[in-house]
Amino acid sequence: MLTTANIIGFVVTNKRYFFIGAAVLIGLVLVIGFLRSCGAGPTPKLNEVEIQRGEQAVKEQNRKELEEILINAEVRERQIDANLANGRAETVNAIDEARRKYRQMTNEDLSAEFEKRK
Repeated sequence: MLTTANIIGFVVTNKRYFFIGAAVLIGLVLVIGFLRSCGAGPTPKLNEVEIQRGEQAVKEQNRKELEEILINAEVRERQIDANLANGRAETVNAIDEARRKYRQMTNEDLSAEFEKRK
């Protein structure tokens, strides 16, 4: 059985290997942390179907369709952020807030918001 004294004795007699191992371990932790942070991308954007529908709505000046696309995108973002316990209430609130927000915008503002989310 290894005791604390045996472990300390091994580290003292093999300092070089201990420090090399510690450096490798620290390096692995840093690399893994970096790779995990790269995986966290930006907030979800519009999917391909929504982009096509939105571009058509911008061309036709179809305000209602553009509002619906942006409302659905914002609700989807909020649903991702909401936890399961209050997810339903958050969804209802997100729909109401998004509707109020996008209904107050002009057509140009809606088009700009759509382009920003592409």
